[in-house]
Amino acid sequence: MRPPQRKLSDLFKFSKPKTPGYEISKDYYLSVLAGTPTLPSCRAVMTPKGENGAIHGMLAPLGGKDKSVLEAPMQRGVYAIASPDQKTILKLMIMPRGEAGFDPEPFLRSPIAQSFGDETRTRVAATWHVMQLTFEAFEPSIFPALDFFLLTARRLAELTGGVVADPICQRYLLPEQVICSPRRRPELDAREHIVFRPTTRREGLYTFGMVKFALPEIELPDVPTSHLLLAESFLLNLCEAILLGNVLEPGATVGPFLVAHGGTDLAQWEGIPVYELLPAGKKSVAEELDNWASQVAP
Repeated sequence: MRPPQRKLSDLFKFSKPKTPGYEISKDYYLSVLAGTPTLPSCRAVMTPKGENGAIHGMLAPLGGKDKSVLEAPMQRGVYAIASPDQKTILKLMIMPRGEAGFDPEPFLRSPIAQSFGDETRTRVAATWHVMQLTFEAFEPSIFPALDFFLLTARRLAELTGGVVADPICQRYLLPEQVICSPRRRPELDAREHIVFRPTTRREGLYTFGMVKFALPEIELPDVPTSHLLLAESFLLNLCEAILLGNVLEPGATVGPFLVAHGGTDLAQWEGIPVYELLPAGKKSVAEELDNWASQVAP
């Protein structure tokens, strides 16, 4: 009889997370499109002491006991990753690009790739391996777990001449773009996880990425072109407030706006929870944004 298959989280001891009102969704993942035929060793990526630019943590093949493999190039397979305090555990799955079903040529002809810069296109075209990172467990306060996640993805991309793919946000990042510098806030920067895009329905903006935290996306309709940047600044502040623990509920007010159920455009939002922001008074969205900006200006 085969022994029962163990989960990565079984290898480490951790308590049940106490979160700031939300958790990291199991659907949140990043992929590194590695551009080298030979991958770095585990120790080049991560060590307990962080020598020679490596990240502080532990990285090893799942189920492996021979420590010599930590010095050899990583291969196809599954790896366990743990933060130094073992409160955040990641799974790294490595596959050749063909096995992962990724073909760079048709992808680079797709609409999503049309906005890529030359360096991003060159790196995507050179993909040899797809390295997928997912969460198995996370630090209760969440922010250290997110940092560890992004640092790991960035390090893998740095060492492989690769690109970090964020499929939920539909964006592809060079290593230096993964973590914002300087950060908007020391705890987290929402721009590292969420994007803001214009919507054709009632012309406005919406968020893309709150689902990474099992939270509703947010629509702000009826925004004139002249106020799109101001609307993005408002949504960025709102998303960061939410991620710091101020989770929204329908009927609440945020600044000059009332939170209501949204997502009526089923072609875009079917299956995804959405909140819509409506002016709480009789003023237009543009007027309310102007009032908000005057109150928060230094």
